[in-house]
Amino acid sequence: MFAQPQGQLQIASTRERPLGKKQQRFNSLVRKIERLRAELRGWAELESTLADGMQEHARLVEDHRRAAVELVRLLDRQLDHAALTDRQRDKLLRIVVDTTDSMLRERGDPELAAILQHRAGRDWEREQREAEAEEAANMRDMFEFRFGFEFSGVGTDSIDELQRAVAEQMQAMADAQARADEQRRARRKPNARQAAAERRQAEERARVDKALQDVYRQLAKALHPDHERDPVERARKTALMQQVNVAYEAKDLLQLLDLQLRIEQVDQTHLDGLADERLAHFNRLLSEQIRELECEAMHAENHWRMRLELHPYASLTPAMVEEELRLDVRELSRALRRVRDDHERFEDIRTVKRWLTGRASPR
Repeated sequence: MFAQPQGQLQIASTRERPLGKKQQRFNSLVRKIERLRAELRGWAELESTLADGMQEHARLVEDHRRAAVELVRLLDRQLDHAALTDRQRDKLLRIVVDTTDSMLRERGDPELAAILQHRAGRDWEREQREAEAEEAANMRDMFEFRFGFEFSGVGTDSIDELQRAVAEQMQAMADAQARADEQRRARRKPNARQAAAERRQAEERARVDKALQDVYRQLAKALHPDHERDPVERARKTALMQQVNVAYEAKDLLQLLDLQLRIEQVDQTHLDGLADERLAHFNRLLSEQIRELECEAMHAENHWRMRLELHPYASLTPAMVEEELRLDVRELSRALRRVRDDHERFEDIRTVKRWLTGRASPR
């Protein structure tokens, strides 16, 4: 018989009537669906839960970048201080050039590009254009000679244009392959065994769909608002019928069964007498529902995995995302304080000299 502990639909066993295999599987599938739903709710709520934290993170990242740029500008000015020895000036020059180059690779900045031009004679924008053109040429050669792609009319030094052209040609190739496969399947005549298997699959699919339709029709018959004269009851049934339609459209058998229990359309005796054949159809519907929920959960997890720049196979949960953000905010705050402290200390050329001679640890 069915029970609903903590809102979960389950078949309960008794000493006189232990659960059969299909009933046990039904319970297992229901529990898995509830776990997946809880996980998806956690991912859905994460965006709003972390809204303030994400804003704080973005602000700290930007503040740290600006503070780092100001520190590089200060060290660049200190390069011209007469108190520095030639050895100290050479060491500071390498630090300024290397740090500027590294920061420019993360994000372009006109002020940093000007420092690199002044101190190292390097035109950063030109270097970037040349590097992109070289990368685009290598990409073009690889796709032309190894995969037979054609890029007539596509910019030779634009990676974005090449990527768009590659995506279009790959899609065209996939479409052509799909059409060819479809044509081959249409020409191929299945043998007697294959034809019989296809018929069995189609018949089973029809039975499974009918099991879902039966539950839906029972609910629709009981809840159709046009059959209700009382306006309050009509409004209640209208709202319930909307839930029924949404659940049926999504093939959400669990929600439909739950609605049947809520409106007392079925009782313990009725549910206790479900035949194994009907449970088998229900189990197949629940299994399909699990596959869809697993895909949704995977997409939600991958979304945050990419945002946090984690390893593709790293385990991740909403709680882990919250902890990762908390640790990042704390570390960014510390890093920002260190950069600002260094800026204040390096205003004094004597501190710069001590730092360069190894008396203070560089940060």
